[in-house]
Amino acid sequence: MIPEMPDTWREAAGGYTEVLKPSLTWWMDAEALRIRGYAAEVQAVEQAVYTTLRTERYKHVIYSDSHGLEIADLIGQPRRLIYAALCRRIPEALLMDDRITGVDGFYLDEQASQGHDLAIGFTVHTKYGSLDGREVISGVGG
Repeated sequence: MIPEMPDTWREAAGGYTEVLKPSLTWWMDAEALRIRGYAAEVQAVEQAVYTTLRTERYKHVIYSDSHGLEIADLIGQPRRLIYAALCRRIPEALLMDDRITGVDGFYLDEQASQGHDLAIGFTVHTKYGSLDGREVISGVGG
């Protein structure tokens, strides 16, 4: 005899309600390299975007496989390929966070893209409001 399972896990839990935890974390002062108090809501999401985009995915054991951005394979590739890949990979990386509802408005920042650097801008939509994001990738090819 195989037991029958209900259609959804919610039915199996019998009145289960989802409770979201508050968006509160330590505030990281990236310029001073110090932890200074707490960050909540928009500031906490902004910090999550910062750390996610600066962490190579699958490289550090301390982070889960859903944290970080895959960039290493793009170094030395043509600018157009990198731009196209980042327009796909940045939303993939950031949408792992349930506080982020969307990422769009990608543009190439020509003035900041000098030498072997590629600067890309975008807008991050969160449940607390929107943020302007910017990422600079070094080691870009022709």
